[in-house]
Amino acid sequence: MEATQDPYLIPIELEYDGPAYQGEMSALELSTVLQGVAEYGMALASSGALGPSPKVRTVVRDFAPGSFDFTALIEVLGQVKETYVVMAGAGFAWWWQRMRHVVSDFEHLADRGMVKVTFTDGSCEEWTEAQWKLFKDRRARRAIAKIVSPLKSKATRLRVRTPWDTDVTYTKDDAPHFEEPAPEAPAPETRTVLAYPEAVNFDPAKPWRLWTQAYGAFSARIEDRAFLSGVERGKVRVGKTDSFKLQVREEFDGREGSGPRYYIEQVIEHSRGAVQDGLPEAEPRGLPTEMPQGDSG
Repeated sequence: MEATQDPYLIPIELEYDGPAYQGEMSALELSTVLQGVAEYGMALASSGALGPSPKVRTVVRDFAPGSFDFTALIEVLGQVKETYVVMAGAGFAWWWQRMRHVVSDFEHLADRGMVKVTFTDGSCEEWTEAQWKLFKDRRARRAIAKIVSPLKSKATRLRVRTPWDTDVTYTKDDAPHFEEPAPEAPAPETRTVLAYPEAVNFDPAKPWRLWTQAYGAFSARIEDRAFLSGVERGKVRVGKTDSFKLQVREEFDGREGSGPRYYIEQVIEHSRGAVQDGLPEAEPRGLPTEMPQGDSG
């Protein structure tokens, strides 16, 4: 039989203080905090800091009276390799100091198993590979923010005790430092595409519905003033069977979950589609086809 291994326990003690936290916390806030602790435990496991392929679960010990404090236990099953050494400096104080910085460059130092990280203010540090992976893990960053979230509400103080933070206290003024910096929007992309109109609308204040193989169905605003001017003056007519060669700009605002926006910078080419022939026009009634001949005499 395979020998069983006792779980390795990582205690995280959290104490929230304030008039609204005398022995109780709202169920909604508590669920957010506990979700953050559980997600942080999973992020630790996936970073490699707890050894190869550990199984992690988070449990909660009995609450103590007084201010609302409890101990969450991240239970690690599997091989744990020098956890205290590997994870040194990856506690709440580590996050508090580094979530305020934006990384501008990094370099893997493979010979030492470290990563040299450079920030936009010019400072640099060397992290373990596990710390670097944890820092990039947005789940871990969101988990930390959830744990600290009561400081944005009615909590006046948060006291944390972990294997990496002996005893650290945070106040409301510290809460913004745990917020993830707003992501920088990717640079706009411009490409030339063949497009077909799904609906024809040339109101400059409204988007134009199009279909392309590159984007599928999408909406785009027209910036080509020459093309719009031709439409307004009747020099350009468009049908749903027409095709267009367009220069399209794709922009992103950087917000999580938000999609790209499209802008037609130039209508490079406009090809008319098939047009149904109209019925032959009848001769106008009441008008002779030939002028009458006068009498010769």
